[in-house]
Amino acid sequence: LPSAFASDLVGSREVKWATELFASETFGLRKSLFEWAEADRVEKESGDSQTTEFRTLHSWYMHASSVWRVLDRYGTNLFNYKTMAEIELRKELAELVKFISRVWIDGAGVDGAQAPGGGLNAQGKALLDDFTDRLRQAEGDQMEQIDREFKANLQSIRETFLELLVGDFDQKTSASKQFTEALRQEFKKRLHAPITYA
Repeated sequence: LPSAFASDLVGSREVKWATELFASETFGLRKSLFEWAEADRVEKESGDSQTTEFRTLHSWYMHASSVWRVLDRYGTNLFNYKTMAEIELRKELAELVKFISRVWIDGAGVDGAQAPGGGLNAQGKALLDDFTDRLRQAEGDQMEQIDREFKANLQSIRETFLELLVGDFDQKTSASKQFTEALRQEFKKRLHAPITYA
């Protein structure tokens, strides 16, 4: 649809006004929807349905909401994708990244294996508790040294879990030929964010 408002500069002021084009296009769209609904009703009453895909408003709504989710998520880059299959692969990889991140960060383990030390969150909390106790007992110059040690240990834990996440991601995606190397590398970079925010 065109914009509902137009604007122009008059002197140093911006002047806005409603356009008639938006109203007429909206009215045309509304009229088309009612004509489509009426034709669908007549088709159902006559039992001469040629389209079985959307027999009910609910099935049409489910399809439309699915399409809308794809447009909402990938709309800005939609012309960069070659096919709907690529969009589905991207959705699958995004879900995999979320799953792997949640499992290793929360410590539930992968494929039945227990995440080391209960996961990143548990290890980070244990490290924080340990260094909090050390800080309470520290005096003067020791605090800066303890702070540097804490940051170094935390970074080490993050790097360890990043390696685990990347290894798990590689294991789950490398066997599938449908994921191109470029696509895998793009989504592998997304594993850094949950480690940073955890």
